[in-house]
Amino acid sequence: EWMMIHRILNHSFDKKGDVHYLIKWKDLPYDQCTWEIDDIDIPYYDNLKQAYWGHRELMLGEDARLPKRLVKKGKKLKDDKQEKPPDTPIVDPTVKFDKQPWYIDSTGGTLHPYQLEGLNWLRFSW
Repeated sequence: EWMMIHRILNHSFDKKGDVHYLIKWKDLPYDQCTWEIDDIDIPYYDNLKQAYWGHRELMLGEDARLPKRLVKKGKKLKDDKQEKPPDTPIVDPTVKFDKQPWYIDSTGGTLHPYQLEGLNWLRFSW
């Protein structure tokens, strides 16, 4: 399990122009993150790289496509576009939740009463 990638945190280029990714591994703490080369043989690595670049585009406005020097011949990554979060809330944050919201239910999790109270406090404070 710890040899599976949880997410890609950052990237850098070395003097040769090769890209390295900072990898957060599943079941390991952040101080165990490692810099890995672009072409390691790990399941779903290409999908996670695409998700990383897509997230950068969404949050920073950068181009989501991999830089041209990183695209391998014959390899095409699927293009999953994510929606940009709204600038303003789409629901009234002053309305108190009596039960946990639908987006918590959809994950299969449940909130303790103190967590629901904290969520209501955060919504009202925002």
